[in-house]
Amino acid sequence: MSLKHRDLGVAEENAALGSRIQDLERPSLEIQRERLLVARMASLPEILLNGSNGGHTPRRIVEVGRGLLEVDFVSLVAPVGTGSRFEPLAAVGEEDEPQLGGPWPASEDSALTAVVQGCEPVVGLGSHCVQFNRALDRSLALRAALHVPVIWNHRVAAVLSFGDREAGRIFQPVEVTAARWLASWAGLLLAWAEDRQRVQTLEALLRSHQAQLQHTEKLKALGQLVSGVAHELTNPLTAVLGRATLIEKAASLDDAKRHVGKIKEAAARAAKIAKGLSTFARNHPSERGPVGVNDLVRWATDFQEYQLAADNIRVETDLEPDLPAVMGDHHELEQVLINLMLNAQHAMVAAYGSGVLKLTTRRAGEWVQLRVEDDGPGIPPEVLPRIFEPFFTTKPVGEGTGLGLSIVQEIVAGHGGQVWIEPAPQKGTIVVVALPPMRPAQAPTT
Repeated sequence: MSLKHRDLGVAEENAALGSRIQDLERPSLEIQRERLLVARMASLPEILLNGSNGGHTPRRIVEVGRGLLEVDFVSLVAPVGTGSRFEPLAAVGEEDEPQLGGPWPASEDSALTAVVQGCEPVVGLGSHCVQFNRALDRSLALRAALHVPVIWNHRVAAVLSFGDREAGRIFQPVEVTAARWLASWAGLLLAWAEDRQRVQTLEALLRSHQAQLQHTEKLKALGQLVSGVAHELTNPLTAVLGRATLIEKAASLDDAKRHVGKIKEAAARAAKIAKGLSTFARNHPSERGPVGVNDLVRWATDFQEYQLAADNIRVETDLEPDLPAVMGDHHELEQVLINLMLNAQHAMVAAYGSGVLKLTTRRAGEWVQLRVEDDGPGIPPEVLPRIFEPFFTTKPVGEGTGLGLSIVQEIVAGHGGQVWIEPAPQKGTIVVVALPPMRPAQAPTT
């Protein structure tokens, strides 16, 4: 054998050996890639859930999908109607944000339509990669694509598509499995986002209904006060008319001035009553600010002065001086106190035709307390556990809504406080409202 032929033989053997080494290395690289992909799959739940509390859920899904399979393009689209059109939810590509537009039309033989109809992954090659938007298909120039159904509520609610420009790219079975794993989590996240949106809508509706119920209960309390207020307005107005008649017959200017002074007093009293009635009736927007609990008690007792006297209810107040203010809505806390006073007033009048209503304010540890105490018949032990339940009432049909104490509890809880019933030493009922005091402003540090 010549030297030339021997060199050719060695070269062929080296080439064959190099090819063999490549064949041996290829499975090793594929195994490493599969291991990496499995590790990414294992971390998917943590990655997706950590990023699902805020932001755009579809966007989060496609971003995670792009890193999962290391592809050039990922999109998430939702079928519209029968699946002939698709609404783009999110997409990521080499551009920061591909132009989604929408909805995208799809032909009957498109890969996306096949996914919706078959509920199974579809692999596209060449011109059959995306097939939902011709302009986008041309701009993406993908060589391979994988489309996976996203299922929730027992239907294909979206399609998750992965595209790559690499020539000869083939999506391996393990990649299809990883894509389906992501699609399963995508279904859960989209359902979660949908449920969260529904809950937020229901919460907003509930808040609106609660505000309406609160105002309705306020109007009910107002109706109970109107008869007493009407009588109370009659007194100063009668005084005004009487004094006006006396002015006409006054013998001297001094007598007339004295009657004018009395008219002013009566008119001021009538104006004060009307203003209190108007303030209580109005549906105010919620505004928080410093509220003095002692001022609330003074306003409420003054507002109900005539009706309490007409019902033979004696009012006693024991107000702790220098009581810290609470942060709250003045009008809502007015409603709390009026409701509690009316409940006590009705109980005493119904049982005995008279009674004593005692209003006490105290600083109790970390709380500012308001105690409303009556000497009525008290609350039966079997009723006490249900006293704050909505629509529960012991009054006859047509005389009570069962919302008064429920709304009191709701308003107090909304102010970070508590309300409860304390056992009375002898007879009657004691309702305690505890509210957190305002914290003093901290001086700036230097």
